[in-house]
Amino acid sequence: MVLGSFADVVVADVGRSVEFYRRLLDLDVITDHGWYAELGAGDRSLIAFVERGHETIPEVASTAPRGVLLSFEVDDVAPVYEVATQMGCEMLIDLAAELGQHHFMISDPDGAVVDVIQRIPLTTNDMRRLVRYRRAGEKAT
Repeated sequence: MVLGSFADVVVADVGRSVEFYRRLLDLDVITDHGWYAELGAGDRSLIAFVERGHETIPEVASTAPRGVLLSFEVDDVAPVYEVATQMGCEMLIDLAAELGQHHFMISDPDGAVVDVIQRIPLTTNDMRRLVRYRRAGEKAT
């Protein structure tokens, strides 16, 4: 039985990543060993960071994160967007309402893509867009 799940992100500087995510998302430090730290809400871990090159991880996991979106669902995206703006985060996708979410995407200190999401009802245009994506996927297979 699965009891939970969270990403472990390999980073250059665990302390810098902890500070970035704590400030952006107001997360709590659950565990901090210096070379490894977990952040979350209450006692629930949501993300962890491990020092690049640490002996506890395989060499193949020691590269910068690529091809992964780190998504965080929040109850209100607007204040998080304000914090990201104040922090000077690189905006990859500016605040937008689309496909059942109000969200924005930024880059974290190690270049990982962070998607901050507030769920909203799908619009008719969203549903049409999703149908187009589904049809395009069916044609590709």
